[in-house]
This record gives sequence, structure tokens and C-alpha cells, in this order.
Amino acid sequence: MASAQQAVAGPEIIVVNDGKPVESVERKSPLVRYGLTAVMIGVPLVLGLLLGNVTARSSVNDEARADAVTVGEDISRVRKGLQDVQDALLLSLQDGPGGQAFPVNDEKLTAALATDSLLPTIDPEIFRKRFYILDGGLVAQVLEFYMNVISIREMIDEHLKATANDAKAMTEGKTRIDMAKPDEKVNRYLTFYRYGIIVQADKDKEFGARMVEIGPPYCQDRKASTTGKCDDGPPIGFGTRPDATNNVGFAPTELGIAQEGVVPAEKLLPLIPTPLFESLQKGSEQSIAETAYLRRVTALNELVKNTIDLGSALAGDLAKLKVD
Repeated sequence: MASAQQAVAGPEIIVVNDGKPVESVERKSPLVRYGLTAVMIGVPLVLGLLLGNVTARSSVNDEARADAVTVGEDISRVRKGLQDVQDALLLSLQDGPGGQAFPVNDEKLTAALATDSLLPTIDPEIFRKRFYILDGGLVAQVLEFYMNVISIREMIDEHLKATANDAKAMTEGKTRIDMAKPDEKVNRYLTFYRYGIIVQADKDKEFGARMVEIGPPYCQDRKASTTGKCDDGPPIGFGTRPDATNNVGFAPTELGIAQEGVVPAEKLLPLIPTPLFESLQKGSEQSIAETAYLRRVTALNELVKNTIDLGSALAGDLAKLKVD
């Protein structure tokens, strides 16, 4: 039995010391495992955020471009209304002197500008569109267009009010100019005004020129015509008077003809029409009213033209932003 007990050997334990604690092996495994998990979760998350931002930005840009096209269509609508305003102004301009200037107190133009439906209204919803995130210069031009339209409406309202207030003065001014024109029943030879100049050169009188009113022609028989013309040839002169009242008669005055640049004295010289003379005829109040009228319609015409041109360019540029 003792021999049997010695034959059964116990387990042999071999200790190897490599200088590293056994616990370090156990600690590395969780760190590696957690790190891989973080990478597996984090990379898709970051990629998702980036792709989401790109998609959202693309969606916003598409919406802004779609709104820009809508704004362009509205600009085209408003532009058509502005064209009606310009047409009314051009018709008035054609009726002016030589088709180069507006006539004063044009009643047809005033009636056209007073039409309620002449200028279209601006939809306030247009300013809630998201087109403002697009090109800053283009957005600034859009805002300029609509601000011009608002200014045009204000200018038209101001013009209509001022014209109504000044209508009496301008009518009186026109009446005075018409009165300054010759009456064919009195004198058919006058083409401008029934006023002239006589140069006074008598040494016993003050040197200068005096304005006179021109009356009937004096014919070859040296008598004043009662029909406004002479049947026996051209008149030798005209009746003149320095005081335009019925109590003063007309004195015969020969018509002056310049010879070699020398202007004869004591002869009737025709008066060439000038704006200053017309202003004097109308009076200061009437002249100021007419000047203000012409200034208003000229400024309105220029702003309408510039805004129409701007609207045409904008409508084309905004239409190009349509999303395919």
C-alpha cells in the first residue's frame, strides 16, 4: 500500500514570471470592444447628419428658386399695368408742342391717371417668399422694383391732387395766351401774337422800345380794313396802340423792314414769341402752376420707363431659376 501511494504523483505547478500582472490582460478586452462599438455607431451618425444637412439645404434652395419664379411672374403682371401708365403718358406727349414736350393741364391724361384699375396692386404675400436667400444683388433689384411701383402710385396721387388745385390757375393762363393771339376778324396777317415793338429814337424822347398792341391792317388806300385783310394788295402797315383798352384808338404805323442789319425807328417790329413773354402774359401764379405740372409729369414718365425696363430684366433673370 505504501508503494501504491508513492506511485500516484500530485499535480505539478510551473510558475512563469514575465513581469506583467495578470489583471492587465483582463482590462484590454473591454476597451477594445467599446471602442469598436463607438466607431460603428458614430460614423453612420456623422454621415447621417452631414447628408441630412446637405439634403435640407438643397430643399431650401429649391424652395427659394421656386419662389423666385413666382416673384418673376408677379413682376410681369405689375409691369403690364405700368405699361398702361406709360401709354397714357406717351399719348399726352404726342399732343404736346412738336411731340417733344407735354402739354400743360392735359385733361385726357388726368382722366387716364385717375382710373382706379390703371396701376395694379402689390400683393404683400410676395414679400414673405424665401427668394431672399438667393443672390443679394438680384434680391435688391426685386425690392427696388416694388419700391418704384409704390413711388409711382404716390406720384400719381400727388399729381392728381395738385392738378385739381391748380386747374383754375392753368385754365386762366391758357385763356390769357389765347387772348394774346390775333383775331382773324381783326387781322389775318399776324401769325404769333397781337403785340409788337416800336423803337423810339427821337432825340427829344427817351431812347428805347415800347410794346404796342396791333390792330387792323392799313391797306394801300391808307385806310384801316374792316375785314382783317386788304383786297388791293399787301398792307402798308397796321394800327397800333400803347394802351390795350377800348378807349384808346389805333394809330397807323408802317411795318419796319431791316435793311443791311439796320433796324428802322418808329416802325412796327413783330414780336417773336418766347417762354418769358408767355409767362408774363399768364401771370406768376399761372406760370408756377404750369411749371410744376410739367415737372411732375416729366418725372413720372422717367420713373415709369426705368421701372418697366427693370421689370423686364428681372422677369427674365428670375425665370431662369426654375427648378427642373
